Formats: sequence, structure tokens, C-alpha cells
Amino acid sequence: MGKRMLVAFIPQKKVVKNLAKVRKIAGIKVKKSSGLKTPHITIIDNSYSDVEKVDKELRKIAQSISPFAAKIRGLNTFAVNQKLKIKKYKQNNSLIYMIKNNLAMNKFRKELLTRLNSLKTKERLQQWIKENPQMSKKGLANVENMAHLLD
Repeated sequence: MGKRMLVAFIPQKKVVKNLAKVRKIAGIKVKKSSGLKTPHITIIDNSYSDVEKVDKELRKIAQSISPFAAKIRGLNTFAVNQKLKIKKYKQNNSLIYMIKNNLAMNKFRKELLTRLNSLKTKERLQQWIKENPQMSKKGLANVENMAHLLD
């Protein structure tokens, strides 16, 4: 049985403060019961058989990554984005910052996926399918191969 892991970049403090202002303007309140409350850039959302090995590989790869700029190309929510529309999240208060394609981030994700593929389990994929039974074939392939719904 696997353990779900969310691998994400956390922006600098000044960026987090600015994103908090955007949330406030948009009327988005973070629920006390929600998990990661800090604005972040999700790289991988998957389940793995050995968390310690995943952590070791993540640390190795992270050492080779230099700081980079990520530009926001727009905002979204689970409620209005058709690709993200999941019944369970109908009342979700998440504000999604859509990031422009970024070579450094993509290189990190690809390296991580390559190194962690043998440790991946099917639990997170099954959860995605259960939460979103109308997921497109492309969306399903993205979740299965890249550990995220959007391309």
C-alpha cells in the first residue's frame, strides 16, 4: 500500500504575501481542515511505496536545481475549471495559480518522475478516477504518467 505525497515548490515570503492579498480580493478563505495552506506550485501528487526513498531522491535532485522565476498566467478554481471539476470539490475554496510553462520546473519534474517511477503505486490514480469518473483519456494519461491532471 502506498502513501500519498505532494511534492511542491513554496514561493518566497513576499510572493506568498502577495498571493494572500489576491485570495482576499477574490473572497477565498482557506478552510481550517485543508492540508497545505501555503500557496505552492504542485510538481507531483502521487502515492509511493517507500516514502524514505522518495525523500532521498527528492533531496538529491533538489540540490541540482537553481532558483528560478515562475510567472502566473492566470487564476482558476476547482469549481469553474472543467478539467478540474470534481464533484467532491464543488464547494472547494482553493484558488489555483496557473503557472506559465517553465523549463527548470519541467526538468525537475521529469527527473523526479524518472527516478520515482519504480516506487509509484496505483492508490492516487484510483482516487483521481473515483473523484472524477468523467476524466478524459488525456487527463487520465497525465495523472498516470506525470502525476498531475493538467498538461
